[in-house]
Amino acid sequence: MYTIEQVEELTDYSKNTIYSLTSELDIKPYRNHIKGKPSKGSYDQQALDTLIEYKRLTTLNRVSKKMAISMARAFYEERTQPIT
Repeated sequence: MYTIEQVEELTDYSKNTIYSLTSELDIKPYRNHIKGKPSKGSYDQQALDTLIEYKRLTTLNRVSKKMAISMARAFYEERTQPIT
């Protein structure tokens, strides 16, 4: 699990950008997992990977933001589905 500060450092995105992107990508932080900071959320590896994938899509592949959101959302959903 990663705090917002760690995600900031690993992705080079600001907190506001992370909040905005996670909202658009339907990624929810886990709340109440940081002792002593009940409202502070943390992000799992899939959320971090999705943000990095979004960044890769927009910077390296130069796809539009709308397309990158769609592709990153599919990437996240694929990774978070249970294996049957």
